[in-house]
Amino acid sequence: MSKSPLLLAALVVSTPCLAQKTARPPAPTLGGCAANGVGVLTEAPAEGLYTLDGPEAFLAGDFEEWYGLQYFVDGVLYHVAGCGNGADWAQRPPVEPVSFSTGAGSCVSIVRDGALRIETTLEYDPTGPHILGRVRFYNEGDRVISGLMYSREWRQPGTSGWNFPPDFVPAIARPPEICRLVWMMDDLPPGLDAGLRFSYRIGEDEPFTGPADVPLALFINDIWINGVNLGDTNGVSFGDFDADGYIDIFALESGRLLRNEEGTNWRLAVDIDDIINNSGLHYGSSFGDYNNDGLPDIGTEPRTGCTHLLKNLGEGNFVDIAEDPALFEIQPCSVPAETICWGDVDDDGDLDMFLPVYPGSAGGPGNFFWENLGPVGPGGEYALIETSAEAGVNNPPMTARPEGAQFVDLDSDGDIDLYSNGTLYQNNSLSEPDFDAMITAGSGIGARRRLDEGAAFFDYDLDGDYDLFIVYNDLGVRIWENFGDGHFFGEQDIIDNPMTGLTLGLSAADWDNDGDIDFTTRQIFRKNLLMETGERHFTNATHMIPIGHRRNATPSWGDWDLDGDLDCALGNWMSKGKFYDNVLYTAETPASQKPFVRVRAVRDSEDVPAGLETEYGASVEIVLRGEPKGKRFRQFVSSAGGYLNQNEYTLHFAIPPGPDPTNPVAGRIFDVVVDFPGRPDRGLLRIDKHVNPALGDIRLATLQNREIKVFRSGKVVREGVEHAPAQIGFSARLRTTTNGLILPTQTVAPPDPIPSTSSDHWVGIEFDTLAATRSVLVKELLLDGQADGFASCSGTSANFVVWDVTDGENPKIVFHAGLKTSPRNQRSSYLQTFKLAKGRIYRAVARVTELRATEIAGPVFSAPIDVRGGLSFRDPFPCDGAAVVDASVDPTRVYLALRFTQPYPLHRTR
Repeated sequence: MSKSPLLLAALVVSTPCLAQKTARPPAPTLGGCAANGVGVLTEAPAEGLYTLDGPEAFLAGDFEEWYGLQYFVDGVLYHVAGCGNGADWAQRPPVEPVSFSTGAGSCVSIVRDGALRIETTLEYDPTGPHILGRVRFYNEGDRVISGLMYSREWRQPGTSGWNFPPDFVPAIARPPEICRLVWMMDDLPPGLDAGLRFSYRIGEDEPFTGPADVPLALFINDIWINGVNLGDTNGVSFGDFDADGYIDIFALESGRLLRNEEGTNWRLAVDIDDIINNSGLHYGSSFGDYNNDGLPDIGTEPRTGCTHLLKNLGEGNFVDIAEDPALFEIQPCSVPAETICWGDVDDDGDLDMFLPVYPGSAGGPGNFFWENLGPVGPGGEYALIETSAEAGVNNPPMTARPEGAQFVDLDSDGDIDLYSNGTLYQNNSLSEPDFDAMITAGSGIGARRRLDEGAAFFDYDLDGDYDLFIVYNDLGVRIWENFGDGHFFGEQDIIDNPMTGLTLGLSAADWDNDGDIDFTTRQIFRKNLLMETGERHFTNATHMIPIGHRRNATPSWGDWDLDGDLDCALGNWMSKGKFYDNVLYTAETPASQKPFVRVRAVRDSEDVPAGLETEYGASVEIVLRGEPKGKRFRQFVSSAGGYLNQNEYTLHFAIPPGPDPTNPVAGRIFDVVVDFPGRPDRGLLRIDKHVNPALGDIRLATLQNREIKVFRSGKVVREGVEHAPAQIGFSARLRTTTNGLILPTQTVAPPDPIPSTSSDHWVGIEFDTLAATRSVLVKELLLDGQADGFASCSGTSANFVVWDVTDGENPKIVFHAGLKTSPRNQRSSYLQTFKLAKGRIYRAVARVTELRATEIAGPVFSAPIDVRGGLSFRDPFPCDGAAVVDASVDPTRVYLALRFTQPYPLHRTR
């Protein structure tokens, strides 16, 4: 059929979409439901259907459902509809049926309107039970289809109806009783496609009676008899606005900033509406101390208002500096923005601000990035300038509009990278912010045009690198797993029900305190079973939270009462937010039954002795003594938690219980390692027990105060006692032999490792310390490929050995270790510590089944360690070192790298 522009009202009225009953008999395998030939449901089971992706609509009996499409071609607006049991309430022209087919528990309809082809799949999911819907749009013409909105619509008699989201409003106004769930798609160029998903629950949401996987209970008391009033929430943030050591809550939509009264109660501290005229629709905010005064400030996204940067003056007073162009260059207003991120991307000591914004193809001006120039403004005020283009963080063409965003170091080079709008931005900053927008060929992250509604990194498999979780509108919940070298691959089939709980919201936290990270998508809590079963598997968790409190959940997590479990500020998009207390531990739970520790990484400040909470991107690792399975417990500090949310700044680690089930903290001994973000050319800044002994050999059972504060300078506060860094020792700055191993570039990923050509294959490097004036401390090994089994020599088993080959006739082992690699990683890192004497020649070698070379122009002189080249050889008798000594050195490539510290004296860091 020919397209019918909305402006031709007579034609619209003359050819309305009429009722179209079921085209096929109801299929029992579709859960008692039936659909017609255009993909609209026409029959429901006796228990009814409930919509899940917005406010609830109930479908039963002779219900009415439609879908609508609105789009532009060459500036002309078109409307069409698919009808079910009733004629179209808006009298839109009908879509043109093309085909209809059924399968086992599913049906597929294909319709079109001119060059736009629409494919609708409805599928029965018995695990809910659910009906899952998927719609795909194909542009088969030669013109861009823009402004595409798709709506699923229902009549709910006796109600006023609704439009969700309220800011996605098609041109045709809806009458009362019509409920309309709307998706806004990005521009659809010729030959491309896009999609979305939706779902229905069959029958009522049965209340769970416990015991629950998610130990959350609504916080109520004599003051908050119906729960803490967060007001209207879209996003919600945890942050300690008054710097008293207890996290507070801010919800931008309501403007309510709630003060935590030392973990006993909540009270309204200030209504931000009184400061910024917070009328209209607002999504999210983020705490970030942009002016380094120890009081977290608040950045807000604009949506129907303006961007605000609320300078915290203390005592609940704020002033908006975004209105002053001398302090804040370009204040965007009424732009579709999303998840704010803070981070010191150029290592100049102050926080920069990233605001992801829709590009022109989705109705916005594109991303904003404000570089913090420090106290250069009038009166010594901090000033920020907008440099998104110069910094390289504009929206690349042919990528989705941004929703979730996050800063984190993904390639382990020290600086923080950025993910937003389907794109991984690799940080190459030196004197100025500088990012490369990587394409899929470089990052490995595909689906760049697929819209997400939440994205977050966390180490779900405890292998030491950060993996990317995305909740896509049409592809469902996906994992992009880190190879260990900063490029990624798609991991599938380990998340139960990945096609439900979509189109809004993502958060991550270890809410059950078992040591692995769980996550949420919209109304679904997803439990990580790694610690329980050893398997990489997420299952839908049980809980006691009613659907009305979590229908559009945007949770933030933090320990509000410092009792050792993570509580939840449960944002509920376009609805009232609630505060839920984690009841895993109670006031009666003894400390011996709480195996956890908190680590706060802070920046030193002469004006703020307690330190500044500005180290977003810092990675913290708990190195557990005697961890038999090689698990690594590693997290990073972030100002963004997935989608419009912000978790507590301080990191919470659950420690796996010790061997005594009656006393899980007994025998738990650990070290703390903190990698602070910074420029790679300055060296990786690592604060650990070698910089400050207070971070080593910590006995959990003896910690009365479970929070450990680590300063960038190396200072540590434990049990309220300040521990200065060692005055005689090694620098906190780590350098890496050959400046590291191969990394992905903007357009090219590292090659895959190749299999060894023979058994007993060893690879490595030859290096010397001839230029060293004192001993050198190695702290970490980087290995590309896969480690082989251990070789046994005189009762010692190892597959990594460091030989002193200064005297080739008498090589000596100076260090050995047994290392394990994950078959899913192409690079593995190991916190292995050993000293090297000055004036010696060494060969460090690893036994491998797979290897990958990094090309160099050797020898590489980087005193005090100089690398002469790489080694690759066969050694069936590895105990005497003869083959190691005889192996030829290749000055053009290496296979592993060592991270080491400068020798004495200790280098002070800011």
